Amino acid sequence: MYLKGWVKAWFVISSLVVLWDAAFVLLRPMSFDHPLWQPYKLYITVDLGYGDVNDGFVIAQSWMNLVEVTISTHALILARGSPGSRQMARAMVYALVSSGFTWWKTVLYMGRDVLSGWEHSGHNEMFNWITLYIIPNGIWLVVPLAIMLDVSSQLIRALGDKRKAN
Repeated sequence: MYLKGWVKAWFVISSLVVLWDAAFVLLRPMSFDHPLWQPYKLYITVDLGYGDVNDGFVIAQSWMNLVEVTISTHALILARGSPGSRQMARAMVYALVSSGFTWWKTVLYMGRDVLSGWEHSGHNEMFNWITLYIIPNGIWLVVPLAIMLDVSSQLIRALGDKRKAN
């Protein structure tokens, strides 16, 4: 039982992206014109919630992002243990929790748009909507789901092996 390389890579890369994203949201409106967040000039025209400094949901989601990064980082630190060790088992649990956070947060974020009649993204032309909203947000569904499936199957297998040993 261990965190695979692609899972560790995801946690490192996604944590950097999530920190960048949270900083953009939490520092709005100052971040609107800052060169560090230049790509958001386009994104706030695609997802109107990101441009609305009074959108409490986007702000709350950004605070949740910081909790998610903390859990992912903890998983990475613990994953330095030996495969099959208690420390690695803890890393696996943190990885499962963090991925669950990411997946459900994205489901909730996109669900909010669906249930509001596409209030935040429905104004886009189909090509822009798919390439700039659905695909980027979809990555935050597909990869965490793959991590949850991989980690949970390893944990279940390890629990089964432990049970057979007793």
